[in-house]
Amino acid sequence: MTITPFARAMRNAGYLLGGNGIGAVLGFLTTVFAARQLGLQGYGILLLINSFTGALATATRLQTWQPMLQFGTALYEAEDRPRFQTLLRHCLLLDGAGALAAVMIGVPMSIVGSHYLGWGGHEKTTALYVTCALFMNTGATIGVMRITDRYRMAVIADNLSALIRFTGAIAGYCLHWNLTFFLVFWYASIVVAFLADGALLWRLTRLIPSLRGFRLTGVPWRSHQTGFWKLLLPTSADQALINVASRIDILIVGAVLGGAGATLYRVATQVSDALMQPAVFLSPALYPEFVRLREQQDWANLRKMTWRICRLLSAFSVPILLIMYFAGPAILALMLGKHISHTRELLLWMTTASIIGLWSVPLEPLLISLGRAKTVLHGRLWFLLPCLPLFYVLTRRYGVEGAAIVVFIRSTAIFMTRLVPFLTMPETRRP
Repeated sequence: MTITPFARAMRNAGYLLGGNGIGAVLGFLTTVFAARQLGLQGYGILLLINSFTGALATATRLQTWQPMLQFGTALYEAEDRPRFQTLLRHCLLLDGAGALAAVMIGVPMSIVGSHYLGWGGHEKTTALYVTCALFMNTGATIGVMRITDRYRMAVIADNLSALIRFTGAIAGYCLHWNLTFFLVFWYASIVVAFLADGALLWRLTRLIPSLRGFRLTGVPWRSHQTGFWKLLLPTSADQALINVASRIDILIVGAVLGGAGATLYRVATQVSDALMQPAVFLSPALYPEFVRLREQQDWANLRKMTWRICRLLSAFSVPILLIMYFAGPAILALMLGKHISHTRELLLWMTTASIIGLWSVPLEPLLISLGRAKTVLHGRLWFLLPCLPLFYVLTRRYGVEGAAIVVFIRSTAIFMTRLVPFLTMPETRRP
């Protein structure tokens, strides 16, 4: 029986959810033990250092899985081995170049900016930790896994990373470790995840006909796919803005409110996002289906699938808000190891912002697959950067809740820049 694109997307999202569900539970428990051992201030410094490194990695990272998926799908299905391998080689080299740039920029910045970014006294430790950005770029490998429908394999590295961090948190809690030992385990988790993805790619070169005989040092190394950079640059800039913004938010909160404030903000974000994960995993599962429907010019099924997902996400949002209203403060207190008053409003602002961002889950892959990557990028630029001064001002004035209000405003504005093009594009407009 032929599986429909919607059913295949839901199945693959289920694989991601099932695999990452383990990682989410381990991440929750890691926070519980690490926050108790290091305290709100110490755990906040760990988050600031990790967020700084992640911001650098994402700022210099090119989303190579996008051209790998958008152009590689047709090459893979046509079994065009030379062009498919050239595309992969090009994307892998770009992954490495971005990682190297992150370290070259990050090491001096971590020392010079330590006083302003909230980890004064830990300059050398941070400079060493920043070098783990060398192991954070695996976009090309992820693209190959999605093209070949290996979604079960895609979660292995993340789960290994979560397991190592959890092991480190347990050991640190039992042995009363300081911040440095926790950072060693965080560093190791990133390296192990990178090695796992590399081993999986090596395994695929033995299983997939289009990858047999692949060599990284082979020639040619540069892909000449039409539209390669036109797709890669705006999608990379958009994802960099998403990831950098979330980390800059934490850095701003840490600079204004200290490590304890950064911990409260980060854990509140973690709690508000946790219940969204089943729907969030739809996004990576949708890209291959939208690409296939685009190649077939099956606009009717494209519209039908998108509207169906939108209705599903809208229904999913209602119980999330109710759960957060009644149980959110208790979950937050459990993770932090102490009760903090007036957190319900904070969690509701953060959860509502997450829900609005969730509604973009089918829209962004659709617009990018239909050649509107610049529309996605511009929509984020218009509101993300101008909101940074407002984020700083309201954080100083109202604390963590002020920061959450800005996140809500920003999410709403960005969502509208996706919804309007979706409703007006000829391919997606209802007949």
